[in-house]
Amino acid sequence: MNWLWSSLWYLAIVVSCIYYGHQLWLFIPKEYLPSLPGWMGVTAARVIAAMVLSVIIFTPLGVWIGLRPKLVSFFQPIIQILAAVPANVFYPLIAFMIVAWHQDLGSWTIPMIMLGTQWYVLFNVIAGTSMIPSQMVEASKVFHLRGWLWWTKFTLPAVFPYIVTGVISAAGGAWNTAIAAEVLNWGKITLQTHGLGAFISLASDAGQNPQEALGCLAMCFMVLLCIIFVWQPMYRYAENRFKFD
Repeated sequence: MNWLWSSLWYLAIVVSCIYYGHQLWLFIPKEYLPSLPGWMGVTAARVIAAMVLSVIIFTPLGVWIGLRPKLVSFFQPIIQILAAVPANVFYPLIAFMIVAWHQDLGSWTIPMIMLGTQWYVLFNVIAGTSMIPSQMVEASKVFHLRGWLWWTKFTLPAVFPYIVTGVISAAGGAWNTAIAAEVLNWGKITLQTHGLGAFISLASDAGQNPQEALGCLAMCFMVLLCIIFVWQPMYRYAENRFKFD
């Protein structure tokens, strides 16, 4: 009898997905579909650039803090508080600077997305560095590992799983931040750049629910692709390749 209920349950799920998928297809505006891949690509490039820069900048800082227990106990609560602050809190100040200096929003978008990603990377790198066994740290000193050799043969392999965890945590926040970062309002002035985030933000401001639904659906699709083809393989690789036994 259990197999019957299970079959009915899965059948109901399939029928619901088909029905609501069809309703969603009827709801979304089709005229934006040709432009959608370009917007998705532009925003994806900004998100990737923001995460790469966050790793390059904050991995050395996180390692430097993580190797010093006193600094860890001092900085960790501060980083947790800063990570809890929404990135768009700083956007009015950035909008003021862009208007005052006659800058283009496109050149500021990546730093603004970084405000929503950097703390995840930094916090996880600090945690990973703190977890390195003290015997391993002492062994690296005994074998005189320094400079590039110390980074590539000891430190980066040790913290790589934590870097991956930080990047995965930051990725979701980066996509959300991109929605706010690609359109800024300063008084009567609206600053915008091209991208999927701008499409969603402008549709939301104008009350255009079909366009907003299409943009959110496209963003969910991009996130799903990243999870399946990037984050899960990278996490498995980090977990299997780099670990202390």
